Amino acid sequence: MARLSLEPHQRKTKTMRKRQVLELTEHCPVYLQKEELTSEIGEWLWKNYNKQVQVEFPTHLTAHQWRLTAQGWVGSIPISTHLELRLIPKVAVSNLFQMLDYAYQLRNFIVLDDLIECDSLDDLYERLAQLLANMVFQRSKKGFYQEYRDNSDKLPYVRGRIDTMDNISKPWEVHIRCNYQERTADIEENQILCWTLWLILCSGFCGEKVTMKVRRAFKSLHGHARLVPLKDNDLTRQSYNRLSQDYEPMHILCRFFLDNIGPGHRVGAHKMLPFLVNMARLYEQFVAQWLVEHLPDNYRLKKQERLQIDHDGELIVSIDLVIYDWRTNQVLYILDTKYKVVERPSPQDVYQIVTYAVAKECHEAILIYPFQVTNQREQRIGQIRLRMLSFPLGGDLGEAGQTFLRDLFKFS
Repeated sequence: MARLSLEPHQRKTKTMRKRQVLELTEHCPVYLQKEELTSEIGEWLWKNYNKQVQVEFPTHLTAHQWRLTAQGWVGSIPISTHLELRLIPKVAVSNLFQMLDYAYQLRNFIVLDDLIECDSLDDLYERLAQLLANMVFQRSKKGFYQEYRDNSDKLPYVRGRIDTMDNISKPWEVHIRCNYQERTADIEENQILCWTLWLILCSGFCGEKVTMKVRRAFKSLHGHARLVPLKDNDLTRQSYNRLSQDYEPMHILCRFFLDNIGPGHRVGAHKMLPFLVNMARLYEQFVAQWLVEHLPDNYRLKKQERLQIDHDGELIVSIDLVIYDWRTNQVLYILDTKYKVVERPSPQDVYQIVTYAVAKECHEAILIYPFQVTNQREQRIGQIRLRMLSFPLGGDLGEAGQTFLRDLFKFS
């Protein structure tokens, strides 16, 4: 039975006060004595983070102890200014970094040599925050990107075009309404950076030195751009030109933080934000991008393909991965990633992927798992061949990927 030692954790800087840390490893239950965790904290965790942590209250079923189990998420949940819940990945930090690298395509835009030696998720978070702050500083030296925006205002002088109809309708007004264009840095490109830096400051996961850099970067930008909360599609719709091309790597980093810094809560007067990585989603993104970069040229991969199941258009689903023949556009494989440890696929997983295969008229349905699958025997469901394949995360990801690719095309 796993036990938990509540050891004080010291951040990298000496000036920061100690914070007590509870560490949970993915899917490994941890037991606490009843008095080691207050009922208020337990109820708060159960209410706000039940997806990330399974909270079982002290009863005769748990030998009157608390039982906490991380549910496929890694990162940190600040419970109070003195207590933090840390969710530890089973995956080595070096492999976790490679997964993030593939998922966000960091190396396409950023030199990552300094990040390879990170020994914890906290360390990786802090170094990426410092990198983003440095890039904002570099951009501030040559001026933040600006665009012309249409404006309309009543002025004591003529600027741009006079709004004739408005001025005729109100001849008694001294000022003249004019329509004009004005250069401004208060645009979406800079608002994304401003909002991300603010969230990093609110999270409190950086040491004092990095926090000071992030705060300086935020202040240098906040004088030009407003603090505007972002919507889900604000990053995906961005386009870049010759004058704004250096914003792309900054926005790539922003996406990492915005995806993984969750909704916050308040402790007294302080707003605190958790940093949580959904490993199931990261695993899906990693496998997808790995296939994009390593599939043979005669195949084409489509991610998150939307599929209408019924005739009325009320039942629409998204398939994780679909592999097409590049020449004929024929569907060859339906793939679905499952970040779980099981001996055999659950009925729900089978029903799901078989439904996708039938709807796409595909004969190959593949379930992909992050562990070594010892039993890869195929199952036949009508004309559909269902297989369990592994893309394990425990060893060398390059070798694991090549083995996965060979198993995938075994019957080609």
